[in-house]
Amino acid sequence: MRILYVTDFFHPHVGGVPSFFKNLTDSVSRLGHDVTVVTTHADGTKDFEKHNGMKIYRFGRTREQFLIG
Repeated sequence: MRILYVTDFFHPHVGGVPSFFKNLTDSVSRLGHDVTVVTTHADGTKDFEKHNGMKIYRFGRTREQFLIG
């Protein structure tokens, strides 16, 4: 299955929502699904990266920049 998660904050941001989505995406990816995450930039992150088989695309630095696109 191909799964897309869109969240304004994702690892390495610290907090409940980023931690939840990190655990969720890791678990779903381990089950063999094709996981893509679209999120905001965090300090020191790239526009695109692969982590544990999932693709992570990062746009904007703030919630507003992310939502406006």
